[in-house]
Amino acid sequence: MSLISLPILRGHGLHRSASPSELRDENRRLLKIVAGSDDAFARLRQDRRAALDAADRLRVRAVTAENEVASMRAELLALRAFKANVNAVTIPAGERDIDPGDQPTQPVPILRRFVAGRVVTLPHKRT
Repeated sequence: MSLISLPILRGHGLHRSASPSELRDENRRLLKIVAGSDDAFARLRQDRRAALDAADRLRVRAVTAENEVASMRAELLALRAFKANVNAVTIPAGERDIDPGDQPTQPVPILRRFVAGRVVTLPHKRT
């Protein structure tokens, strides 16, 4: 089957060209569409430019904030080390100043029990 013999593509044979007024109206309509799309495109470009500028400003703020965080972290570590050195307990437990109601404590001498020799466990009978 050839393309020419298709009934859908045959047509009626009546072809009328558009009148000049119809062409002018169509031209005006298309020019309005083009002008509107140009305006929309210009607004989109302006929005894109504003978004890129905002992104650049945010990148600068992020880098500045990261630098501030790094310097604050270094300062915090130095202050923590200073505080640990200042608050370090260097006096043995039995010699520290305490409240009158408290009793001084000493380390529990656990290892003295095992100085005598090896600990032997007796086997248990199974019943």
